[in-house]
Amino acid sequence: MRVVTFKIRDEELEELDRFAARSGLTRSDVIRKAIKEYIRGNARLPPIRYRIRKIVLT
Repeated sequence: MRVVTFKIRDEELEELDRFAARSGLTRSDVIRKAIKEYIRGNARLPPIRYRIRKIVLT
C-alpha cells in the first residue's frame, strides 16, 4: 500500500478522528472507505469537461 499526503482543515480532521473513534476504525480506514464510496457513487457521471461545456452551451 502506498502513502498519500493531502491537506485538510483542522475542523475536518477533528471530525474525522471523532467518527473513526466512534466507528472503531483507523483514520486511514475511514478515508479509504469514503474514497471508494465516492468513486462508486460518481462512476457513471460524464467527464467534468463535458458537463461544463453542456452548462456553458445551455
